[in-house]
Amino acid sequence: MKLLVAIGGNALVSSDKESGGQIDQAKIEAVAASLVALEDEHSLLITHGNGPQVGWLAMQEIEANMSLDLLDAQSEGLIGYRLAQAMDHCRQRECSLSLLTRVVVDADDPAFSHPVKPVGPVLEESRAQRLASQQGWQFAEVAGGRRRVVASPQPVRIVESDAIGQLMSAGYSVICAGGGGIPVLEQQAESRGISAVIDKDYTSALLAAELKLDALLLLTNVEALYDNWNKPSARAVRLAGCDNLRELGLHEGSMGPKVEAACRFVRGGGGFAAIGRLNEAQAILEQRRGSRIVAENIPIKWW
Repeated sequence: MKLLVAIGGNALVSSDKESGGQIDQAKIEAVAASLVALEDEHSLLITHGNGPQVGWLAMQEIEANMSLDLLDAQSEGLIGYRLAQAMDHCRQRECSLSLLTRVVVDADDPAFSHPVKPVGPVLEESRAQRLASQQGWQFAEVAGGRRRVVASPQPVRIVESDAIGQLMSAGYSVICAGGGGIPVLEQQAESRGISAVIDKDYTSALLAAELKLDALLLLTNVEALYDNWNKPSARAVRLAGCDNLRELGLHEGSMGPKVEAACRFVRGGGGFAAIGRLNEAQAILEQRRGSRIVAENIPIKWW
């Protein structure tokens, strides 16, 4: 099968709260091993999140006040390089390729007026207020403090999609569209970057659909979709059609975007999408773990 595997940004960072979202080499190597294991039977396209990393980079560049599109490019290159290196080392063969990817967005997208995507570390109230005053950043309340929120427009078109498809057909495992890609606006015969962070799952769904891939795997640190998450009555979804997942009332900031991305892919003609843990990718493909989502209107089946 031809797979797009989307890796959550939190799966790559140190669990140390003082690390500032820095990449954990041991986690990079574990992710690489999981991906290389899939290459025996499947062709891979790989995307990844960058929420912790792009927010951390912004904190380092406060004096320069760099636009988010530039920081998106930095984090995409940083993570893509390290993941490609780790995969090549794991398989002892050089066939991973990391590609900076531009994604067209709409200047009139309402997301630019209503930033909701969290990036970077959780900050104390006093520091958040200071940055809001000095930098014009916007913040939202989260557990433990406040976190910066930025515009997250919908992806319209992946600029390099044809090149990505050709590289994949040539036998490369292509790492691309990291952090949702670098957001750009099309203006007549040229494009320019814009300060935003696109949701990587939405970009992944669009790219997988454009390239007519067989499956979309959205891998994170949670083993499946849950009804009544974190409650005694919680139960995990094994298989569901898109329409029936609406009854779960998934939170916009957690699994909601993943479900929406999965449904966009399968409704656009993709075979299936699945959500689960990164280290269980093969078991998810074999329907022994995770949650599988299909376009057909079938009742929810539970684990």
